[in-house]
Amino acid sequence: MKVYISTEKNILLDGLECESVTLPTLSGEITILDDHNPIIGVLSKGKIRILIENTNVIPEIDVDSGYFELNNNNLTILVTKTGLSLDEISDIKQKAIQARTKTIGQEDKISEKEFIERQTSEGF
Repeated sequence: MKVYISTEKNILLDGLECESVTLPTLSGEITILDDHNPIIGVLSKGKIRILIENTNVIPEIDVDSGYFELNNNNLTILVTKTGLSLDEISDIKQKAIQARTKTIGQEDKISEKEFIERQTSEGF
């Protein structure tokens, strides 16, 4: 599933491929996996935990409140405040690119440079 996270001022993640996302909601935590039924909800104060596809990386993003929508394996999250710096967000994206490079590079036999160029042109 692709994850998009935004604040009022910044796009934090733009189409990051993830295996699962755990969200703090008003009725407790929920974990969303691929092919989950469409859902819309309200976030409460807590941590968003993201398992990046093909990695063991699980960054946590502190949030105060927000909203989320899942439709067609696209999870869009709007948060009012996060605990991640822009450097930490860049680090998450870089780890995801490295993991995807290894997976796709093995399957398609493309170079890391070509893979990164593809991702950049697709808006990742």
